[in-house]
Order: sequence, then structure tokens, then C-alpha cells
Amino acid sequence: MHETVTLILSQDRLPSKILLCVSEADDVLDDTLKLDDRVVRIMSPVKGLTAQRNYAVRMSADDAPDVTVFLDDDIEIETGFLRKMLHLFEKQEDLIGVSAESLIGGLMVSRAKAATAIASLDEIPASDLSVRSLGKHWSLHGCNMFIRTSILQKELFDEHLPLYSYAEDYDFSIRAARHGQVGRVAGVGFVHLTHSSGRISERRRGYSMVANNLYFLQKRVSHLPLIKAYLRFWFIIVLKETWVSFYRALCGRDADQIDYSGRVRGRLMAVKDILFGKCTPKDILNDERFG
Repeated sequence: MHETVTLILSQDRLPSKILLCVSEADDVLDDTLKLDDRVVRIMSPVKGLTAQRNYAVRMSADDAPDVTVFLDDDIEIETGFLRKMLHLFEKQEDLIGVSAESLIGGLMVSRAKAATAIASLDEIPASDLSVRSLGKHWSLHGCNMFIRTSILQKELFDEHLPLYSYAEDYDFSIRAARHGQVGRVAGVGFVHLTHSSGRISERRRGYSMVANNLYFLQKRVSHLPLIKAYLRFWFIIVLKETWVSFYRALCGRDADQIDYSGRVRGRLMAVKDILFGKCTPKDILNDERFG
């Protein structure tokens, strides 16, 4: 987190305030708070990604800027990142939300590798950047979300998605897109390091991958017509993705980074609960089952 805050304070367009919303005071170093007066720690009464984001929104409501930016603590950004992303809102009045595409995909990218990728990126003027709202992977990416603040009076993050709040960005994107343009932009110096420390267990994650997607369908949040969405849920999310995780567990793929066996167990637990009619996102809070 300290390194990320330092990068933000090195931007050529600085934010008015940097809110670090955490559930425990020790999550933020004292040295981080001393970096700049803009850096403020706020303590969320509820632990969980969506709950902490909503709490930060409420705490900043009185002096909120036109655009609210949500960033994970494991990112690397170029010095013009904020300026370029905010320029998109200035030239597109109907833009509701946008995320930058990561220059590197995959797991556990080092800051050195991310910095090298950003340094080698061909410079694209902010005026030439465009938002993509069609095709695959157009929705907001939770690690970096720029959202027009006015929409947060109508749509907030769903607190029924606890802890790491799997796919909360997809859920918010679909709802936000009902009010204006939502999409992604390529060609900006941004890398998501995707560090695994502090995240939930793969058994809980596997359960959430199934339970959260079912929950989205139940509340009619989908980029597809409902019948197609249910078919996609059973054939892709349940059958195909569970098989892929099972195959990777057998092969030992990325075993040092991801517990695919635990992910498969979590997925199967969710399917069993669906068959018994009792599967909800908040079931992962049951420590007796997931401890």
C-alpha cells in the first residue's frame, strides 16, 4: 500500500484527497499517513471490499469530486495515469465509469517488471484515448475504477457480496451501464500486480465464483438475456470452469500461487447448496464450513 500511495502522490495531476479505507488500523503504516496531508485513514465498521468502498463514499459525500477513483493497493501506474483517465470524463459527458486495461496479465507481477512494461509503452496522448464498451471484457475492472460521482447516488456496491466480494465490478458495471457509458481504455500505463496476500482462501473463492454469479442472475444483473445467462451459468461457470480448475489441480499448474484443489472443493460445495436450495454469497462467512 505504501508504494502505491507514493505513486499516486507522484502523479502530474494530484487527487484532492486519498482515502485509505481499512477495517484494522494496522493495515496502514504510520509512514504512509505522513507522506502528505491528502492521505487520510478511515476505519470501516464492516470488513469487506464492497462495504469498505461504500463507507468511503459516504464519508466523502460532503466534499466529493466530480469523479471518484477506486484503486487496489497492488498496482503500478505511470505519472500521467490520473490525468489521462480523468480527461476521458471531460471529453465524454455520457461517460459513467471507466477502467484502464492492465499492460500485463497473470499472477504475482513484480513492481520491477510492471515498471519496465510501463516505461516501454508507446506514449498515447490523452486526446487520442477512447473507451471500449463492446466485445469481451468491457466492464469495469475492480483494481482501478473511475466513476462519475453523481452515479453513486443511484448505484452503490452490493454489500451482499462479503469479504473479497468476487465479481463486484461486473455487478456494478451492469447496473451503472443503465445510466450511461461504461467501458475500458487501452494504452495507459497501468499494471495490476495481483498480489495474493490478504485475500481469501481458494475454497471460499471457489464458492463465491458460483454463488455470486447465481445471485447476479437472481437479481437480473447480466450482460445477456436471462435464458442465455442461465445457460452460460450452468455450462460455462459451473461445468467448464470447474473442470478447468480440476484439471489444473491434477497438473499442479501454478500450485505455488493458487490452491486449485481448494477452489474445486469450494465450487462443488456451492453446487451442492444450489441443489438443496440454500446457496447465497454470504455463506462464505460460515467459519465452521470454511475454516
